[in-house]
Amino acid sequence: MHLLKNFVYSVLFLLIVVNFSCLAKKTDPSKPKYLPTTKDHKSRRLANKKLNCIRFSKNCFYYNQDLTPQLENTEVLGYITPWNEDGYEFSNLFHSKFTYLSPVWYTATYKNEKIDIGGGPNSEWMGEQESLGKERPYILPRILIENPQLIVNKKLCEEFKKKIFELLSKNPKFSGITIDGVQQIEFLISKPFINFLTDVSKYFQERNLKLILATRIDRQITPTEKPLLLKISKLVDKISLMTYDFPANQQTQALSPLFWLEFIINSLLEIGINPKSLMLGLNFYSRDIPHTHVDIKFYSGNLLMSLLKQKKPKLLWEAVSHENYFDYNDSKGIHHRVHFPSPYSLQTRINLAIKKNIGIAIWEIGQGLPCYFDLF
Repeated sequence: MHLLKNFVYSVLFLLIVVNFSCLAKKTDPSKPKYLPTTKDHKSRRLANKKLNCIRFSKNCFYYNQDLTPQLENTEVLGYITPWNEDGYEFSNLFHSKFTYLSPVWYTATYKNEKIDIGGGPNSEWMGEQESLGKERPYILPRILIENPQLIVNKKLCEEFKKKIFELLSKNPKFSGITIDGVQQIEFLISKPFINFLTDVSKYFQERNLKLILATRIDRQITPTEKPLLLKISKLVDKISLMTYDFPANQQTQALSPLFWLEFIINSLLEIGINPKSLMLGLNFYSRDIPHTHVDIKFYSGNLLMSLLKQKKPKLLWEAVSHENYFDYNDSKGIHHRVHFPSPYSLQTRINLAIKKNIGIAIWEIGQGLPCYFDLF
């Protein structure tokens, strides 16, 4: 009888521990739940430039359960980074919203006289995407070129191209690749890079593969640069523009002011570049700039919400940049300004893309909030 009683107590104790641990998992505040709702972001009163902090915090983790794409004639590219795993979840959940997905998997390096394209695919996610069948977006993993010698040095460039082609032959489920790492116009229009791009483009076209070039063009284009940029645009399927991380100045600390986006797009279209080959970069992350301009921080959507809940600031609208922001003081009394993407600010940029007949590239979807995807 004594043994039976001890056994019963042990079972009860285990049940309590299991139930408690399950409850702890369910209420873990560091892992917010993404919940479907019958209401879109407009009905949830998130489509206003004057956002209410509490309302935004409460409604941002909801998404419209109607996942019908909202952008009928606008192609959308979503970048995914392994360090923000929400990107994998969002890409599966909102797959119908995307034309292309570019997982950030590979880095091309040259060390100890050896070329290496380091990294590898997420096999589990690839399987999940494959199960979508014909509804699956095109998958074009990003290759970051870390060392310019891979392009400048002829011998190394030949070997690097072979490495790219081998990578694609070993991964037939890839629809192509995204090339990144060339962020200066001077290098972009250089003869070695154009020759490299010409050879890669020819290989891709012969095999019906797609090629995206991720780059930054954020200054006035000179007359000698114009024909070279036009030539580059014809060698790739898409140019993914990094139209974010605007340098803060006295006028604005915005991440991606609308006037700057319009300037960049208009400059490229005036050259004669086909608008269908351009993709406007949208940031899903926020930027926190202290008054001292020391220790600038970048926040994912989850971290942004944690800060909003902690500080409960008044959310403001900056007319010059068409961005939302808020101010707060840290524990040391230092003033901070945080610019963040809101449904309203994102919609103004989507409207620009629609007006100019160009696509959209999101950096990066794992940093976003579920409510953002109602727009796409």
